[in-house]
Amino acid sequence: MTDNKDKKPPAKRPPRRTTGKVTDALNPERNHRKKTDKPRATKVAQPAQRHGVYAKFFPDEVIEDAVKANLSDELVAMRCGFRNGVLTLGRIAKDLELPDDDLDIEQRMSLYKLYNSTTRAMDNVLGRIVQLEKTIVEIPYIVESTNHKRVQSEKDKALTDKARIEYELLRKGKNTGVQVLWNLGFMNKGGEGDGD
Repeated sequence: MTDNKDKKPPAKRPPRRTTGKVTDALNPERNHRKKTDKPRATKVAQPAQRHGVYAKFFPDEVIEDAVKANLSDELVAMRCGFRNGVLTLGRIAKDLELPDDDLDIEQRMSLYKLYNSTTRAMDNVLGRIVQLEKTIVEIPYIVESTNHKRVQSEKDKALTDKARIEYELLRKGKNTGVQVLWNLGFMNKGGEGDGD
Protein backbone atom coordinates (compact mmCIF):
# COMPACT_ATOMS: atom_id res chain seq x y z
CA MET A 1 0.00 0.00 0.00
CA THR A 2 1.27 3.41 -0.81
CA ASP A 3 0.84 6.35 1.47
CA ASN A 4 -0.85 9.46 0.26
CA LYS A 5 2.12 11.35 1.62
CA ASP A 6 4.40 9.76 -0.97
CA LYS A 7 2.35 11.09 -3.88
CA LYS A 8 3.32 14.41 -5.37
CA PRO A 9 0.59 17.02 -5.73
CA PRO A 10 -0.63 17.50 -9.27
CA ALA A 11 1.34 20.01 -11.29
CA LYS A 12 -0.14 23.49 -11.47
CA ARG A 13 -1.58 24.65 -14.73
CA PRO A 14 0.76 26.97 -16.60
CA PRO A 15 -0.39 30.61 -16.63
CA ARG A 16 -2.46 31.73 -19.56
CA ARG A 17 -0.30 34.73 -20.19
CA THR A 18 3.41 34.49 -19.87
CA THR A 19 5.44 37.27 -18.32
CA GLY A 20 6.70 38.25 -21.77
CA LYS A 21 3.18 38.67 -23.13
CA VAL A 22 2.08 40.72 -20.14
CA THR A 23 5.12 42.99 -20.37
CA ASP A 24 4.58 43.37 -24.10
CA ALA A 25 0.93 44.28 -23.54
CA LEU A 26 1.90 46.94 -21.00
CA ASN A 27 4.58 48.42 -23.24
CA PRO A 28 3.14 51.64 -24.77
CA GLU A 29 5.68 51.62 -27.59
CA ARG A 30 4.83 48.17 -28.95
CA ASN A 31 3.63 47.66 -32.46
CA HIS A 32 0.00 46.55 -32.32
CA ARG A 33 -0.16 45.08 -35.80
CA LYS A 34 1.34 41.75 -36.65
CA LYS A 35 4.08 42.11 -39.17
CA THR A 36 3.61 40.12 -42.34
CA ASP A 37 5.44 39.76 -45.62
CA LYS A 38 2.21 39.85 -47.57
CA PRO A 39 1.44 43.18 -49.22
CA ARG A 40 -1.82 44.76 -48.18
CA ALA A 41 -4.53 44.66 -50.76
CA THR A 42 -5.30 48.14 -51.97
CA LYS A 43 -8.90 49.17 -51.77
CA VAL A 44 -10.57 49.81 -55.08
CA ALA A 45 -12.66 52.94 -55.15
CA GLN A 46 -16.30 52.02 -55.69
CA PRO A 47 -18.95 54.37 -56.94
CA ALA A 48 -21.30 55.64 -54.27
CA GLN A 49 -24.46 53.60 -53.96
CA ARG A 50 -27.77 55.21 -53.37
CA HIS A 51 -30.02 53.51 -50.81
CA GLY A 52 -27.42 51.01 -49.64
CA VAL A 53 -27.89 47.28 -50.06
CA TYR A 54 -31.46 47.48 -51.35
CA ALA A 55 -30.44 49.41 -54.44
CA LYS A 56 -29.64 46.19 -56.26
CA PHE A 57 -33.12 44.77 -55.64
CA PHE A 58 -35.37 47.75 -56.38
CA PRO A 59 -35.33 50.69 -58.77
CA ASP A 60 -34.59 54.11 -57.27
CA GLU A 61 -38.18 55.33 -57.78
CA VAL A 62 -39.57 52.49 -55.66
CA ILE A 63 -37.13 53.14 -52.82
CA GLU A 64 -37.78 56.90 -52.89
CA ASP A 65 -41.54 56.26 -52.65
CA ALA A 66 -40.96 53.91 -49.72
CA VAL A 67 -38.87 56.53 -47.92
CA LYS A 68 -41.71 59.05 -48.24
CA ALA A 69 -44.30 56.58 -46.86
CA ASN A 70 -45.56 56.68 -43.27
CA LEU A 71 -47.52 54.28 -41.07
CA SER A 72 -50.85 55.30 -42.56
CA ASP A 73 -49.56 54.40 -46.02
CA GLU A 74 -48.35 51.04 -44.70
CA LEU A 75 -51.78 50.44 -43.18
CA VAL A 76 -53.49 51.17 -46.51
CA ALA A 77 -51.09 48.79 -48.29
CA MET A 78 -51.84 46.03 -45.76
CA ARG A 79 -55.58 46.55 -46.12
CA CYS A 80 -55.27 46.35 -49.92
CA GLY A 81 -53.34 43.10 -49.54
CA PHE A 82 -56.01 41.73 -47.19
CA ARG A 83 -58.72 42.67 -49.68
CA ASN A 84 -56.85 40.88 -52.47
CA GLY A 85 -56.58 37.84 -50.20
CA VAL A 86 -60.35 37.84 -49.62
CA LEU A 87 -60.98 38.02 -53.36
CA THR A 88 -58.50 35.19 -53.97
CA LEU A 89 -60.17 33.02 -51.33
CA GLY A 90 -63.53 33.65 -53.01
CA ARG A 91 -62.18 32.54 -56.39
CA ILE A 92 -60.57 29.43 -54.88
CA ALA A 93 -63.78 28.52 -53.03
CA LYS A 94 -65.75 28.96 -56.26
CA ASP A 95 -63.30 26.66 -58.08
CA LEU A 96 -63.58 24.06 -55.31
CA GLU A 97 -67.37 23.99 -55.78
CA LEU A 98 -66.96 22.81 -59.36
CA PRO A 99 -68.24 19.30 -60.00
CA ASP A 100 -65.85 16.35 -59.80
CA ASP A 101 -65.91 16.00 -63.61
CA ASP A 102 -64.26 19.43 -64.10
CA LEU A 103 -61.49 18.97 -61.51
CA ASP A 104 -59.30 15.94 -61.03
CA ILE A 105 -57.92 14.98 -57.60
CA GLU A 106 -54.53 16.66 -58.07
CA GLN A 107 -56.10 19.97 -59.08
CA ARG A 108 -58.49 19.83 -56.12
CA MET A 109 -55.59 19.06 -53.73
CA SER A 110 -53.53 21.96 -55.09
CA LEU A 111 -56.56 24.24 -54.64
CA TYR A 112 -56.92 23.11 -51.01
CA LYS A 113 -53.21 23.79 -50.42
CA LEU A 114 -53.56 27.20 -52.06
CA TYR A 115 -56.64 27.92 -49.93
CA ASN A 116 -54.76 27.03 -46.73
CA SER A 117 -51.65 29.07 -47.62
CA THR A 118 -53.82 32.06 -48.58
CA THR A 119 -55.68 31.80 -45.26
CA ARG A 120 -52.38 31.74 -43.33
CA ALA A 121 -51.08 34.73 -45.30
CA MET A 122 -54.30 36.63 -44.59
CA ASP A 123 -53.94 35.85 -40.88
CA ASN A 124 -50.44 37.35 -40.97
CA VAL A 125 -51.65 40.43 -42.84
CA LEU A 126 -54.55 40.86 -40.42
CA GLY A 127 -52.12 40.70 -37.49
CA ARG A 128 -49.98 43.38 -39.11
CA ILE A 129 -53.05 45.56 -39.69
CA VAL A 130 -54.02 45.30 -36.02
CA GLN A 131 -50.46 46.07 -34.92
CA LEU A 132 -50.20 49.10 -37.24
CA GLU A 133 -53.53 50.46 -36.01
CA LYS A 134 -52.45 49.97 -32.41
CA THR A 135 -49.14 51.73 -33.09
CA ILE A 136 -50.84 54.65 -34.84
CA VAL A 137 -53.24 55.06 -31.90
CA GLU A 138 -50.46 54.79 -29.28
CA ILE A 139 -48.01 57.28 -30.84
CA PRO A 140 -49.70 60.43 -29.41
CA TYR A 141 -49.82 58.84 -25.95
CA ILE A 142 -46.16 57.86 -26.17
CA VAL A 143 -45.22 61.42 -27.17
CA GLU A 144 -47.38 62.90 -24.40
CA SER A 145 -45.98 60.50 -21.82
CA THR A 146 -42.43 61.29 -22.92
CA ASN A 147 -43.07 65.04 -22.69
CA HIS A 148 -44.64 64.62 -19.23
CA LYS A 149 -41.69 62.56 -18.02
CA ARG A 150 -39.24 65.15 -19.35
CA VAL A 151 -41.11 68.03 -17.68
CA GLN A 152 -41.33 66.09 -14.41
CA SER A 153 -37.62 65.26 -14.61
CA GLU A 154 -36.73 68.93 -15.18
CA LYS A 155 -38.95 69.94 -12.23
CA ASP A 156 -37.33 67.33 -9.97
CA LYS A 157 -33.87 68.47 -11.03
CA ALA A 158 -34.75 72.11 -10.29
CA LEU A 159 -36.04 71.18 -6.82
CA THR A 160 -32.92 69.12 -6.14
CA ASP A 161 -30.66 71.98 -7.23
CA LYS A 162 -32.60 74.41 -5.04
CA ALA A 163 -32.31 72.10 -2.02
CA ARG A 164 -28.58 71.62 -2.66
CA ILE A 165 -27.99 75.40 -2.81
CA GLU A 166 -30.00 75.98 0.36
CA TYR A 167 -28.10 73.22 2.11
CA GLU A 168 -24.80 74.81 1.12
CA LEU A 169 -26.01 78.18 2.46
CA LEU A 170 -27.04 76.57 5.73
CA ARG A 171 -23.78 74.62 6.00
CA LYS A 172 -21.67 77.73 5.45
CA GLY A 173 -23.60 79.52 8.21
CA LYS A 174 -24.73 82.50 6.10
CA ASN A 175 -28.35 81.97 7.10
CA THR A 176 -30.15 81.07 10.32
CA GLY A 177 -31.79 78.07 8.72
CA VAL A 178 -35.32 79.31 9.21
CA GLN A 179 -35.55 80.55 5.63
CA VAL A 180 -34.09 77.29 4.30
CA LEU A 181 -36.56 75.22 6.31
CA TRP A 182 -39.36 77.48 5.11
CA ASN A 183 -38.32 77.01 1.47
CA LEU A 184 -38.13 73.24 1.91
CA GLY A 185 -41.64 73.24 3.37
CA PHE A 186 -40.79 72.16 6.92
CA MET A 187 -42.32 75.23 8.55
CA ASN A 188 -45.66 76.93 8.18
CA LYS A 189 -46.16 80.64 7.56
CA GLY A 190 -45.99 81.54 11.27
CA GLY A 191 -42.37 80.46 11.49
CA GLU A 192 -43.21 77.59 13.81
CA GLY A 193 -43.27 73.83 13.28
CA ASP A 194 -46.08 71.90 11.60
CA GLY A 195 -48.46 72.24 14.51
CA ASP A 196 -46.22 70.78 17.22
